[in-house]
Amino acid sequence: MGKNIQKQSIYCFNDGSTIHNIQCVVDFENTPEETLKRITPSAAISVTGTLQESQGKGQNVEIQVSKIEILGDSDAEKYPIQLRNKPSLEFCESKLI
Repeated sequence: MGKNIQKQSIYCFNDGSTIHNIQCVVDFENTPEETLKRITPSAAISVTGTLQESQGKGQNVEIQVSKIEILGDSDAEKYPIQLRNKPSLEFCESKLI
């Protein structure tokens, strides 16, 4: 059974307890657009769903999300450092208070 990319999106989340992420499949039709817009790097979230065998490559299991809740936002203007961007030392120094 293939995934309909128009109706679902895959997010990779990490709670910091391990270097590994878990893939979470979110159904766009059943998730408010405002919630989806708030899913940003460093946002605090709570995901409820079913852990099942992954339909994709690279992981054994994934979570089919039934509920996602934003516990706290992360303002990219106020907290611009994100590891995936690999900021330079100069950039990091410019953000020191």
